[in-house]
Amino acid sequence: MKLAVCILAKDEAATIGGFLAALSRQTLLHDRSVSTTVFVAANGSTDDTAAQAANAAGSTLAPMGINYRIFDFAEPGKSRTWNRLVHREMPGDFDFVAFIDADITFIGDDVLERAVRALNERPAMQAYSGFPIKNVAARDRKGILDQLSLKTSDLTRYVGGINGSLYVIRSACLASIWLPDETPGEDGFINAMVDTNGFTRASMPGAIAASAVPTHYFEAHSPLQFFAHERRMIVGTMINCWIFEYLWSLKLSEPAGPIIDRLNNGDPRWVENLIAERVNSRKWVIPASLILRRMRAGAGKSLFQRVLRFPVLLAATVLTVPPAVMANRVLRRRGAATIW
Repeated sequence: MKLAVCILAKDEAATIGGFLAALSRQTLLHDRSVSTTVFVAANGSTDDTAAQAANAAGSTLAPMGINYRIFDFAEPGKSRTWNRLVHREMPGDFDFVAFIDADITFIGDDVLERAVRALNERPAMQAYSGFPIKNVAARDRKGILDQLSLKTSDLTRYVGGINGSLYVIRSACLASIWLPDETPGEDGFINAMVDTNGFTRASMPGAIAASAVPTHYFEAHSPLQFFAHERRMIVGTMINCWIFEYLWSLKLSEPAGPIIDRLNNGDPRWVENLIAERVNSRKWVIPASLILRRMRAGAGKSLFQRVLRFPVLLAATVLTVPPAVMANRVLRRRGAATIW
């Protein structure tokens, strides 16, 4: 079996060495029946992420006989880097491709092994997503804000799709997927492309699955980071919705990937133009359903369970309002597709 591990990193010079050391401990990379190549793509970094990655790979991966390639792309953008790596730099002869953010911490050394095993056991499954949890979960003593943050995440976790910080996908599936070069919602876009076979069919149950147990920690946001993250998520969700509407309107019989590739090359501002068309002169573009989405986490529960959950979900919903206002402001001006 041939496995590619793709790591997209920006300004991770201080941590990329530790991450690659942790990656080298993954049991799948020690399996003699698996040929692994690690790709590290620094993009738009203002530090020496690529150089540090090369040093770390040479000391941790090379002694294990693992091939690696390091790229230092000057142009930023996770989606743009994803396209370049998948369709220009990476051979297409891998069986599975793992995409992992460089700022996560694995929970256990068998994370990748379990992901590939799940894909092997279920041939209809195209992608397998990790289960991220906030790093505050590992603390022995948690403050009130930590507990509220963890409870909100637990109640509102989206279990039916790809989480962009860690997922494994069949290489054959990647061949027909391109992303808009500029979009802040790349994982949601990949999820839709896989789930609908490039907008040629309705959602297919079983095409994507997620780990039932936590696979990695990510750094919990500070209050200011939380608002910035929520703003970006709302902007990305809105942009994706508008792109999805456009792609569905084409009534495609072949996957949309090549169309997106042509749009990226022929009109680099096509996403910005689509946003401007959808926004037009409207003063408010964020639907109430997006702001109230966390309240729906109580759906299907008993009255008693809904009552218990209500205070947490209400607090999370109230905290969504300021980012929604900021996101609305971003979408009404040029540059929304490049927000980070």
